[in-house]
Amino acid sequence: MQSKSSVSSNWELDFSKIISKILARRDSEPFREPVNWEALGLDDYLQVINCPMDLGTVKAKLDSHQYLKSEDCAADIRLVWFVNMT
Repeated sequence: MQSKSSVSSNWELDFSKIISKILARRDSEPFREPVNWEALGLDDYLQVINCPMDLGTVKAKLDSHQYLKSEDCAADIRLVWFVNMT
């Protein structure tokens, strides 16, 4: 996805604050980085999880302005929770 200008919009700032608050919580640790499925021996992980997502990736995409609209960012955040319930 193409990145846009480096000027943050209000929704980007709002989402960035929310993600930072979640990441600061101790109980967010399992959601901060991509699942290391190889090290965990989860050989079929990518067959079960079509689109892996974690909060660290969401934050990186926000910081680099990869989201064109707030709905895309919200969808990725929801995906974090969906993937972890699977």
